[in-house]
Amino acid sequence: MTADRRRQRPFAFVCYGHVDHEYVTRLVSHLAKLGIDTWHDAKIPSGARWVLLLKQKIVASGAVIVVMSSAAANQKWVHNEIKKARAESKEILPLLLDGDGYRSLRDRQFS
Repeated sequence: MTADRRRQRPFAFVCYGHVDHEYVTRLVSHLAKLGIDTWHDAKIPSGARWVLLLKQKIVASGAVIVVMSSAAANQKWVHNEIKKARAESKEILPLLLDGDGYRSLRDRQFS
């Protein structure tokens, strides 16, 4: 493990559908004010191999916050990110924005 990795603060990966981008921007800002570091796909640099980067960020995260909404419920990448988080045994923190939640997270308490 490199010195840079050891010094990196834990962060929460934010999983969401782009339709909820405005809400996620406010959420990330609020969490930052509380001293909670986050990462979401708005931080992907131009030219990055984004599929690989998403997987790397989930692996490196301390937890995954899933913003659930009826509009994002059927978005493929949201569910791919949840599957990756489960495969990596990450703590998954579902946040119900609207709708009924996701079947794949019915075993979790929603906030």
